[in-house]
Amino acid sequence: MTVFHFFNCAILTFGPHAVYYSATPLSEYDTLGTSVKAAIAYLGTALVKLVCLATFLKVSENDCFDPYQVALSFPYELLEGILMVLFIESVAYGFPSNPFPR
Repeated sequence: MTVFHFFNCAILTFGPHAVYYSATPLSEYDTLGTSVKAAIAYLGTALVKLVCLATFLKVSENDCFDPYQVALSFPYELLEGILMVLFIESVAYGFPSNPFPR
């Protein structure tokens, strides 16, 4: 079910952009390579996040709000954001020699 949800989110995320890209003159500016790299990076980080959340977080038996589970899911959200920023910087500026300068 997680894989089905992953592909459903991927299609809903990238489907409208693919239609817009092919219907406008944007495709003439050779941005397809960057778009494909961004899509692969997003899908990779989303898949890793889904697998980690499904593996390490338990599902509660009742429908009550559990702040402990929300606190456990926060590091995965933070890691996904950091990885996406590092990927975007590496595509835009090349791989940095020191990704965390002082």
